[in-house]
Formats: sequence, structure tokens, C-alpha cells
Amino acid sequence: MLKECVKAAAKNSDFEKYITAPKPGAYDRAVIYTDPAFYFSLMMLTWAPGAKTPIHGHNSYGFVGICSGKIAVECFERV
Repeated sequence: MLKECVKAAAKNSDFEKYITAPKPGAYDRAVIYTDPAFYFSLMMLTWAPGAKTPIHGHNSYGFVGICSGKIAVECFERV
């Protein structure tokens, strides 16, 4: 069910209006859609070349889709 909801939300969004030009070494994010039942949200992240984040966690599951360019992700295990 979640897969179909995300596809429907993405299909009905004009992604180009969410693309920004973040400051060098940074990223911007915008909420594109929030499910009325709060099961999920769809966000657009725009990363400047070379931008990084410190090691951090998420208390949720996530999916990543790349619109253009490349991304490198390094996963860590909490010890």
C-alpha cells in the first residue's frame, strides 16, 4: 500500500519547483507531500557538490531516489 501511495504522491507533484541552489557544501530540503494519516512524507533534497552531513540516525525507514547526479551513502551500525 505504501508503495502505491508514494507513487501517486510523486506522480501528482511538480518536482521542478522544489529544486533549489543550496549554498556551497550544504543542502536544502522541501516537503512535497505529507500523507493525511501521517504514514509518510515525500521530500526533495537538493545537495550542492561535495556537501556532507555528520553521522546521524533516523528513527524511521526511508527510500532514496536520485533525479540527477550521484550520491554516496555510508551506513554505520550503532555500537
